[in-house]
Amino acid sequence: MDTAPSSRSSGGRPHGSARAPRAGTEAVLPKDRVGWLLRVNRVYGRGGRWFRLTSFAEAFHGGSWPKPVDASRISRWENGGSPPTLAVLRRYEELLELPRNTLVSTVEMTMRYYGVDALGPSPRHGSTGNGQDADQELDRLEVLIDRVCSTALVSGSEWDETCRLLSAHPHLVLVPRSRWDALAERLLAETIISAGNAWRQRFEAFNRLLGHPMARRAAIAACATLARDRSCQIFVEPICVLDTTAHPDAALHVLAQLDDPTNDRVLYGALLACFRKVRQRHLSGRDLVRLGNSVEQLLTEPALAEESQLLAAELMRLLDPAEPVAGRLRLMLATHPLLQRIVEDGRLASAATAGFSVRRIVDLVLASQTRELAGFEDHTLPLMVDQMLFHPSFDVRLYATAMLSVTPYRQNLAAAIAAELRRPAVLSSQALTHAFLGALRQLGGPAERPLVEWLVSGRAAPWAAESAAGVIGHLDGASSELFWRTEIARYSTAWRRARSDGAARVLHGLIYALGITRQHALLATIADDARCPATVRAAATWWLNIPEFITASAVQE
Repeated sequence: MDTAPSSRSSGGRPHGSARAPRAGTEAVLPKDRVGWLLRVNRVYGRGGRWFRLTSFAEAFHGGSWPKPVDASRISRWENGGSPPTLAVLRRYEELLELPRNTLVSTVEMTMRYYGVDALGPSPRHGSTGNGQDADQELDRLEVLIDRVCSTALVSGSEWDETCRLLSAHPHLVLVPRSRWDALAERLLAETIISAGNAWRQRFEAFNRLLGHPMARRAAIAACATLARDRSCQIFVEPICVLDTTAHPDAALHVLAQLDDPTNDRVLYGALLACFRKVRQRHLSGRDLVRLGNSVEQLLTEPALAEESQLLAAELMRLLDPAEPVAGRLRLMLATHPLLQRIVEDGRLASAATAGFSVRRIVDLVLASQTRELAGFEDHTLPLMVDQMLFHPSFDVRLYATAMLSVTPYRQNLAAAIAAELRRPAVLSSQALTHAFLGALRQLGGPAERPLVEWLVSGRAAPWAAESAAGVIGHLDGASSELFWRTEIARYSTAWRRARSDGAARVLHGLIYALGITRQHALLATIADDARCPATVRAAATWWLNIPEFITASAVQE
């Protein structure tokens, strides 16, 4: 999944102070997000069967939870008063009949982003939640490592178990040491081409590698190598994922991409990584000076993409106001209304515009729920929707969307966002179009596919076509072969007539969609079509050359 995900090594020295989050964009504390996620899944999940706390408490004993629990304890978990453990999340998944790790991976990766241990303290052993002792864990780990270092199929649950056990044994030595490289490279290769729950499990597993004392150098090196590979077709994620670790090697590679990026997408990923690295104080004083100078230089480049401009402006806001470069950057923004508003208000749209949109969406979602539940008012949903759509950082939007995507609101949210996307006020803004389509990337399904297909055609706006092409491969359901062939022919013709960069970018998005949905026949046709741009043919070839055991594993949950 090309996006944009905490161990604390001794690499980065605390320096300066990140400014406090703005009201309305990050008002939901991490612990409250977890409680809210559990509550809405219980209240609305399984048709409201578990709406009554007492009924849920009576059923809780069993499965991953070995003892009775009363309603007051569940209430504390759901109100943020007591952090749930891994076993608690597993039991919610079991009672709500959710696929394994649906809640676990989402909570862990989101809370890791915010630097919070969301699951509370864990026992010394038993990290897989099945009560294994240390010897049993090591025996199981040996089997798993042999598997992931081979060409066997590996599921998302197996990656989760492997890296969870590795975390329980931080001083584990692999012989030969090159097995760390093999493990990290394979996991990263599967992560960047997976989607949905399969991606969430691998993404969180890779974050565990980045936090492992013996594995992190191999994991960082795998990311840096892929980010420098100009033939690779997944550009953002390999560099962005380095925001997890404070190890100085990660900062070195991220800052180097700001000064000499592989391409504009890798540059965007490096800016995303810096956004979190500043907030989590991963960077030394010298690093922060270098970052400020790089951002200043970037904002003087007229060809810098708008999404990168927005992120650079947000980064500037986080810099210590005492830094000399911060004052110069503020002067530069004085003539740029959109960026100035981002700095002052912290949204992609004005507070009024965002407020109206959020209210319409939330009203439609709540009115569309299958049943009205007396006594339940969700005051957190509007805050999460606001963050999902209007925060200037892609990563912050991503993690808000990830949580919303594993709630019973998902289908109705997708419908409401699709309705907003049809509004001229949204389609006339490149930033808003990109953000709303980004939400559909995780929320959308077959009902939203016709709208996204229409946007791919370019009849709404050129920037809508580019964003929609990068999203359509992630929607549930499938588009017809006629659609793919028509749009590929449309943009290949546009490119031949005018050598349009925009047409080439849409084609690359369509290739990405065909790649992650494993449509090899169409990819082979494009790779052999001399009428397509050479870069597009190379992209199709890259997807076709991924080993079958990687592509087959990447879809396994």
